[in-house]
Amino acid sequence: MHGFTNSSKDRYEFTDYLDNQKIRHYVVPSSAEKPIKIVIKELPRHTETEEIKEGRIKKAFNVAKVIQLRRFRDKKPLDIFQVHLLKSENVKDIYSLDNLIT
Repeated sequence: MHGFTNSSKDRYEFTDYLDNQKIRHYVVPSSAEKPIKIVIKELPRHTETEEIKEGRIKKAFNVAKVIQLRRFRDKKPLDIFQVHLLKSENVKDIYSLDNLIT
């Protein structure tokens, strides 16, 4: 069974009802709540994630977080970074940038 709601208030009431009736369920976040994930490759491994985050904020992007990916086996940092951007009116402008740090 699928249940859809039009607002966050309706979603809260619906999940509250399911909880009270002890009906097992799970909630999939709406696409408005999911961040856009951007991958930046070939930066030096010693680049600080805060430096990347500050660079994005200077360009008026809403940055949720920046993480540096690691090798699975030995957990060594890779030269790959993932930036989570919150949705905003200028979020598509990230694809036209040529300098991703400053």
